[in-house]
Amino acid sequence: MKQLPTETWRRHHSKKNIAEDRVYEILNSAHWGVLSTVSEDGEPYGVPISFVYDNKSGDIIIHTAIKGQKIENFARDNRVCFSIVGSADLIADKFSAKYESVLVFGRIYKITDYDQSYQSAVTFCRKFAPKIVEGMEFQAAEAQIDDLAQIINNALDSMALYKIVPSHVSSKTF
Repeated sequence: MKQLPTETWRRHHSKKNIAEDRVYEILNSAHWGVLSTVSEDGEPYGVPISFVYDNKSGDIIIHTAIKGQKIENFARDNRVCFSIVGSADLIADKFSAKYESVLVFGRIYKITDYDQSYQSAVTFCRKFAPKIVEGMEFQAAEAQIDDLAQIINNALDSMALYKIVPSHVSSKTF
């Protein structure tokens, strides 16, 4: 597993940081996050999106349409912030909440290499297709995942795979 990058100069609540092993659990188990970019006029733009964390590279992988506001924002300025909530509970009698959050700051890049896009599609399928392969023998499950990944890879003319390469990861629990 790749070491998470941190930057000590950034302001953060060090007493409220989440243990690194829990940060990895959140990155691997959460299905959704909010991807934030900046529009041409400086307006913030955040959109919920599904993702996978690639434990080998340390990158966050997303798939999305090939056109739209976020794609235009990536092309102009590829700096992004990706926010993930690991768990959250409302504490109504105290007008408070208990939660865990992970923020990933970095740059986003379109995956254009065929082998890398295929491996990213496999990683996506492993996370988002567990019910499809549930109960199958290992080899049959692997073949099914490969088939699904190939379908994704073949659809890259109408959708795209991107990777967020983290420059800094921050976490907080309250």
